[in-house]
Amino acid sequence: MTDPPPAYPAPADQELAGQDAGTGAAPQYAGYLAGGWMPGAPAPGSVPLRPLGLGEILGGAFSLVRQNPKATIGLTATIVSALATSLALILLIASQTTPGAGLLAVPAAIVVRGVQLGGLTVAMGRGVLGRRIGIREAIRGSYAGRVMLALLVLGLPFLGCWWLLITTLKGWGALIALLLTAWLIVMVSLTIPVVVLEGRWPFPALARSWWLVLGSYWRLVGIYLLTYLLTMILGFV
Repeated sequence: MTDPPPAYPAPADQELAGQDAGTGAAPQYAGYLAGGWMPGAPAPGSVPLRPLGLGEILGGAFSLVRQNPKATIGLTATIVSALATSLALILLIASQTTPGAGLLAVPAAIVVRGVQLGGLTVAMGRGVLGRRIGIREAIRGSYAGRVMLALLVLGLPFLGCWWLLITTLKGWGALIALLLTAWLIVMVSLTIPVVVLEGRWPFPALARSWWLVLGSYWRLVGIYLLTYLLTMILGFV
């Protein structure tokens, strides 16, 4: 016997769609019925505004990209091209001066990735609400500075953890660091979307990501692994 589907609280910002006070009928919202979500939840951007299954998540992602390729594929192509060019120039200059100058490629990569991740998050977030935006608007709303800071907040502890464990435990340290990293990456994986979509600073966003992932860890692991596999296939093609 299967358990009943979980009930989700009704959205606070949606008006009551219908309630018969005389008969005591259950209150209904747009896409919501007391005790759970109805199949006909609103979907202004072709993605239903309710908890989604794996197929709906993957299908919704492709649908949003197809609806607004200018701010998704276009932004990705532009930023990746800029990243490759910047890194190539930095490494070229570094090779003619000192080997340590090649580290300048790190801040360049952080800046470019911050703009890309923030812009893509804005474009996809607006797309869920049925809005199509251009590359310029996506970059303006990307919170790029906060995203860059979040990348540093997330990256530096990982590097420090790897260095400490490998230095102290040698080979076993690398194995422990790998397992710890695999776990932590999933727990903090929603930090960047929270920074951009909720306008939070990195540390509150990290705590928010942790709270959102709790109880859904293995489900997210499966989704990320499948997404990574699809990305590899698409990249190969």
